[in-house]
Amino acid sequence: MVEALIAVRAVHVAASVAAAGALLFRLSVAVPALRAVGGGMRWADRFDRQINQIAWSGLAVFLISACALLLLLAADVSGQSLVDAFGGGAVATLITSTRFGHVWIARVAVALALAIFLLRGKSGTRSPWLRGCAAVLAAALLGALALAGHGGATPGEAGVVHLVTDVAHAIAAGVWVGGLLPLALFLALARRTADTPALATAREATRRFSNLGIASVTTLLATGMVNAIFLVGSVPALLGTIYGQLLVLKIVLFLAMVAIAAVNRLKLTPDLFIGSTRPALRRLQGNASIEAALGLAIIAIVGALGSIPPGLHVAPWWPLPFRFDVGAFTAPALRVAAVLASAGTLITAAAVIAAVLSRRRRRAAILACVIALAGLVWNLQVFIVPAFPTSFYRSPTNFTLASIARGHDLFEQHCAGCHGAAGRGNGPNALALDMETSDLTAAHVYAHSDGDLFWWIGHGMGDTMPGFGDAIDDQARWNLIDFIHANADAVRLQRRVSDGPNAFPAPSFTADCPDGSKTLDDLRGRFVRLALGEGMPPSNGADMVTIVVPLDAAYARGRDVCTLDEPDVAAALAIYRGDAHALAGTQLLIDPDGRLRALWYPGRKPDWNDPAALAREIATLRATPPIGRPVQAAGHAHGH
Repeated sequence: MVEALIAVRAVHVAASVAAAGALLFRLSVAVPALRAVGGGMRWADRFDRQINQIAWSGLAVFLISACALLLLLAADVSGQSLVDAFGGGAVATLITSTRFGHVWIARVAVALALAIFLLRGKSGTRSPWLRGCAAVLAAALLGALALAGHGGATPGEAGVVHLVTDVAHAIAAGVWVGGLLPLALFLALARRTADTPALATAREATRRFSNLGIASVTTLLATGMVNAIFLVGSVPALLGTIYGQLLVLKIVLFLAMVAIAAVNRLKLTPDLFIGSTRPALRRLQGNASIEAALGLAIIAIVGALGSIPPGLHVAPWWPLPFRFDVGAFTAPALRVAAVLASAGTLITAAAVIAAVLSRRRRRAAILACVIALAGLVWNLQVFIVPAFPTSFYRSPTNFTLASIARGHDLFEQHCAGCHGAAGRGNGPNALALDMETSDLTAAHVYAHSDGDLFWWIGHGMGDTMPGFGDAIDDQARWNLIDFIHANADAVRLQRRVSDGPNAFPAPSFTADCPDGSKTLDDLRGRFVRLALGEGMPPSNGADMVTIVVPLDAAYARGRDVCTLDEPDVAAALAIYRGDAHALAGTQLLIDPDGRLRALWYPGRKPDWNDPAALAREIATLRATPPIGRPVQAAGHAHGH
């Protein structure tokens, strides 16, 4: 079904581009060029018939493919066969109740309006009003393609920007690609006629289409970058997803078209005005045909891109064994090296430019280029770290208390033998190993991406650690990673650093409050105090809310206080306390930005059960810059 959808969508887009592009070429290039040199060419009528044939064929294929696309999509959405989808009302529901259906109706109406314009024949090209209406309808036929695509699905104000750029992208692409076949036909007829008026008309048409192409390419570049940000969003998604790889192929084909267009603009078009008209026309015609073929390949890719999830929403499978790590700029141990490497890179670039521009001592210039490029590679190695196929994966767990608790159980079952129950690298099996076992509470844990940890847990680390991919599933790996991060955060919360308060991601949860359920995101803007055990003063107000985590099953869930009684919540919070047998009275503070800032338990000073002391603690947290997870460049923390 997906393959059929891709094929039909590609045919549908191609038909739209062919019909609209042919009409726009006639209205904006051919008719003005003929009038500019006096008109009356004996081959003008023949060209007009060819344009009509392209437009009629495009509209016919458009309507057939529109119906096929509607039926296939209805069957795909409903899970029915094509016959059942048509007879069971799925098609009617899709048309009347979805954005795709509404856009489908509008585009079919536009196509029928263009058919009426074609029926008027030449009279439609003589009236400026009718020409303007036809141009608007052709542009609408192209632009409406975006309304049923990914651009129309982006919510909010960003969605408006995305949709506008997507519409402009579709129109610019249709004007350029859709005009290439008519241009080739126009030049072929002019070359065969070979009289002075015909050649003059060809020059004028080429000049007009060249200017139109520059505007289209500029629009495509600008809107393409915006669309890539919305739909791909990052280099990993560009290189590591099917969507991104297809987009790269589309960009390569687009650049090939631009290169051919540049030859046409800079070399062949000027030749039309210096006497070598017929050879230039022949080459221009051939280049236009090549560009049209490349454009058709791009349209096929567009059909696929519209039928698969955008790269932004797919975990990228990284294809390279290395990646760039900008953390080298922020890691204290590497900051100087990173700055020097950046300066060296700029000097290298300047040397390459100077060598290329040098006209003397060509061999010395080439040698300078080689040396400069070697220096560039040497400078860049400071930013290069090993990478794995999952290096850019992101955890889907949302760092919940339940995930942390499950990760703790998995850690005890699979990892504590070597890394120790607390993750310090002192497990009973560690003595039998030839090398020191990693301390998973040390700063190097923060230097590695979630995707790196995910890979190591599943595939191991050489001879130092076995892989557990056969023993635990992907979800369990993410649970383990959540525990590792929470456990490393807990070590720093428990030992109160002297140079400022900590700020770690707080586990997400849903509390039961008197005015309804509240997630951590709902409580943003206020301090949140998690109090384990009953008897804590509520201390609720405009800037703080207390959430009680009951430790007694008989605790009366509150009429005037928020409670947090999710499964395994106590087990997860015990990780932050560091002692599962001393949970009663423990409290944690989460700041208005959702960051875990401080830990208190009975006997620690100051006493948070004293409202004045708690207020002073909150004032201190507000006034003191927080310290997040230790910054370290990935891959430089320890060898892989």
